[in-house]
Amino acid sequence: MTRQEFVREIRRVLEWPDDAFDESTELKGHDKWDSLGRLATMTFVDEELDLTLSAKALDGVHRVEDLVRLTTSKLD
Repeated sequence: MTRQEFVREIRRVLEWPDDAFDESTELKGHDKWDSLGRLATMTFVDEELDLTLSAKALDGVHRVEDLVRLTTSKLD
């Protein structure tokens, strides 16, 4: 999976309402980045990238680019 595909899939997983969603998109504080959104992200990353993200790791996520950074070893 490429970085662009990953970002597109995260937008889908989070059911993000805006078309403007890229690596600079702010997640922290948005209602879609709640406990359910984080759980959905963890599940997606585990199933699609075979990578386990901890809740603690997600606490440090402020923007989509932070998610990309956490998963970069599994992206093309």
